[in-house]
Amino acid sequence: MSIINVPNHDLKFYRGDTAIRTVKIWDESVKPRQLQDLTGATALMQLRATPSASSVLYTFTTTIADNIITLSIPQADWGAMDTLMASGTTSLVTEVENDKEVTYYKIGVFDLQLTYSSGVVDTQFAGSVLIRKDVSR
Repeated sequence: MSIINVPNHDLKFYRGDTAIRTVKIWDESVKPRQLQDLTGATALMQLRATPSASSVLYTFTTTIADNIITLSIPQADWGAMDTLMASGTTSLVTEVENDKEVTYYKIGVFDLQLTYSSGVVDTQFAGSVLIRKDVSR
């Protein structure tokens, strides 16, 4: 039996901010190290309540340019995120950051899949989506 190692990486967002994250995948087989060639690849990142849930709660905007993957929640989509934050599938998570307790809304789980031009699909990482409530609205 083989073990599948998909790195866990929770994504944290501050509610209402234009949320942009970049992902770089390094080709470790090349020296000196360089970014993996993602020519013709596509990225898919979906949010679900649980990994086995059939319905997609949200599909992140993904782009690939210059071998860098950009993930975002456009400003116009925060209404949908507000709805998710208020839903019955959301839980509250408290973490300590800079010696202070911070509460996040855990709105679901995601993974980031790349489909290469060859047709190979590879999941890069997975985790939870956490949103911190904003003050200025």
